[in-house]
Amino acid sequence: MRIDIITLFPEFFEGIKDYSIVGRAIGSKRIELVTHNLRDWASDKYKSVDDH
Repeated sequence: MRIDIITLFPEFFEGIKDYSIVGRAIGSKRIELVTHNLRDWASDKYKSVDDH
């Protein structure tokens, strides 16, 4: 199973990949956890993602 997470803080999820039940599931290839930084799709030069 692939799980995609869109977030402003993708580094937050790195610790989850190494520890916990999720980490064991990743290690046994039962799930794939992929993080995407929301700022990668921002259209302005400041990479802002709010509505202002």
